[in-house]
Amino acid sequence: MMSQNLEILHRDALTEGRFAGFKEHRLVTGRKLWGERANPDAWDGIGDFVYLAVAQFNPKGETTMHPKKRST
Repeated sequence: MMSQNLEILHRDALTEGRFAGFKEHRLVTGRKLWGERANPDAWDGIGDFVYLAVAQFNPKGETTMHPKKRST
């Protein structure tokens, strides 16, 4: 049986990015999709799995993709 090392990627160790009203931590940015723009601190991905991020809306942020309204 082949021995494999378990690697742990901590979200808070990654640079926080921003995109369209979100703040995000990119956990996987595969070079297959991102090329030289891939985050060197994130994992590269496996096969077609090339992007994974944890994202949160910025307070009063707007994606500009379609209107949002808060229900009360």
